[in-house]
Amino acid sequence: MIAGLTADNFFSQLVLLIFAVAFVSGIVIAYSRAWHYLETNQGLLQPQRRLIRIALPVIVWLLGGILCLASLFSSDNRHLYASIGVFLIAFPVLDIHLSNVEYWARGAVLVIVWELAHWANVLSIQNILVSLGLIWVLHLIHHHLGMVRYRFGYCFAAGAYVSLGFWLTYPGLPVTDANLWLSIGIYMIMTVITCLYWIGKKNHDQLTDTRNQQQDITPTTLYASYERDVNSLFEMAQGTHTPMTVAIINIDRYADVNNRYGQRGANAILGQFETLLQHVLQQYSTAYHLFRSGGSTFNAIFTNATPVDTAPILMDC
Repeated sequence: MIAGLTADNFFSQLVLLIFAVAFVSGIVIAYSRAWHYLETNQGLLQPQRRLIRIALPVIVWLLGGILCLASLFSSDNRHLYASIGVFLIAFPVLDIHLSNVEYWARGAVLVIVWELAHWANVLSIQNILVSLGLIWVLHLIHHHLGMVRYRFGYCFAAGAYVSLGFWLTYPGLPVTDANLWLSIGIYMIMTVITCLYWIGKKNHDQLTDTRNQQQDITPTTLYASYERDVNSLFEMAQGTHTPMTVAIINIDRYADVNNRYGQRGANAILGQFETLLQHVLQQYSTAYHLFRSGGSTFNAIFTNATPVDTAPILMDC
């Protein structure tokens, strides 16, 4: 029989759960918007960008750490505090456009907090195996960040591993204790809300970008809009000392298609090719701008990204 939860405290726990989820959702949304602003606002100077990139995760880590400490000294709701604290420490791992140092710093903080919470059984075979699994999951996330962040199944699976791995190996907490499953449930609810918010925000941004790009790709504004926007992107990158990569993509034998099928057939090919490019580019978290510079030539401009960063994307194109 599951112990630790009675009818007397069920509703109080439910109210706390609702407030906790609302609290964490607000933090995640505010954090994500701040990070998006950081990535899209080219007017920030490099020292300002660096300071914000450091300060944002540190703030949520401190808040998560305070909640984890509170769980050690509180007899009531300590598992709720711990679950929220671990989540706040874990979710910045899925920030986009991270350097290797930034990513593994986030991973290291999560692993350290994990081991401190399991200090009583830190050398047990169970904890060692689960911890090694956590490092492997972090490695996979690092190489497939866009897929994990923006595909619900992968995002949910990553959160499930952290939640189940953390609580099922938590010292002194039997699997029959309702607090164990309540903690897992809280973590997964926060994971679902966060994943859905990230996916919804990305879809909204892509829809907006697609509409803007469709307006820019009409024949009457084609080269003028391309020249204007590209010059603007170059100036912002130069002013903020951030990298920018330009890729030129051309359709082979487009002239043959135009000669054989006429302008209507050629335009259909251009539309299908542009849709295909958008589909490929949207699979990655790197910010991009797609233009048709004339004829069968498309230019993909990746902001805050080096040629090394964009090479895997272009290989898929």
